[in-house]
Amino acid sequence: MNFEIKENVLEAFGDIYDGDGSLFVSALSQLEQKEKHINIKLHTYGGSVFEGNIMCNAISNCKSEITIDIIGIAASMGAVICASVEDVYMVENGYLMIHAPSGGGFGTAQHLESNAKLLRSIEANFIKKLTLKTGKSAEYVQKWLVGDNWFSAEQALDEGLISGVINSENNINANFNPQELPTKEAFARFDALYNKNYFNSKNMDLKKELIKKFNFSANTSDTKIIQEIEDANNLKTSIIELLGLAEDVSNDDILEAIKNQLNEQQTSTDSEAKDLTTQAIRNGQITAKQEKHILGMFKKDFAGTKSFLESSPRKNPMVIAERIVQGTVNNSNTVAKPKSEWDLNDYRKNAPKELEQNPELYQKLVKAKYK
Repeated sequence: MNFEIKENVLEAFGDIYDGDGSLFVSALSQLEQKEKHINIKLHTYGGSVFEGNIMCNAISNCKSEITIDIIGIAASMGAVICASVEDVYMVENGYLMIHAPSGGGFGTAQHLESNAKLLRSIEANFIKKLTLKTGKSAEYVQKWLVGDNWFSAEQALDEGLISGVINSENNINANFNPQELPTKEAFARFDALYNKNYFNSKNMDLKKELIKKFNFSANTSDTKIIQEIEDANNLKTSIIELLGLAEDVSNDDILEAIKNQLNEQQTSTDSEAKDLTTQAIRNGQITAKQEKHILGMFKKDFAGTKSFLESSPRKNPMVIAERIVQGTVNNSNTVAKPKSEWDLNDYRKNAPKELEQNPELYQKLVKAKYK
């Protein structure tokens, strides 16, 4: 179902699908916050009973005064929604249709009996709403749930289903009797006449294009399509702001900017991965032969591989003393003496335990120093 707000008017057009109840509640709440009187313009074949009940409950609990104008057809659950409101009006060329709830199912006999019990419960709720609306007995109203029962504006007024008849918003002259046609065919014919006058015919072509573009099913509601488009537009706006692009940038330019951004990020990531891998080799955490494998791991899971290296033990820490022993550059940037040239002071500074464990070496160094 498609919902649109215009000042204090809430237009509700189309079939009632899953999720439409919540969308209706949201739209009605917006109007309730700022309008004391809300006018709902309704044109629907009906649809989901449970979503329709959500709409009924929202209307019943609304603090604003609500009227419903049936500007086309109010069939099935649409008629039940109208029964939830005291002030209901119908255009002179509109129709209202009442029938029993229906559904299908499969499974065991117990499953089917349970479904039948649910339908009976829904039917009883329909009867209660219609008796409260019209003031007629349950026995009288129950006859309306046998088959499809169509009411013209005058007939609906006589039965107490509506409060009055209003002028039509479009000049529609239906040259068929809805009671002589299957329900869906009757609605389809009237809907075609109504939409031809009320809606731009290009909207149907646009809807087909959108269904194809977003890969929707053929019966996707207008509300769902609109929501997906809004989400896509919001995402596009966020991307434009994030990349610092002009508001009128084309989709192709957006994709190119995203591609460039991803390439820059990948280059930066690859460089960091290389640095981390090189450092891990120096620390003895991995061997040089493992470098290619680790870089491949970085491409698949950068954060996980980085964490793996950080938690790996260092098997070859390059402490200062060892650097001196190996003849590498020390902190003062001077070249250390080879160990073969060490004197007593060098051993005391860099390898005191070796002196303790080798008395002959100690005596030799002492003699060399004090000769």
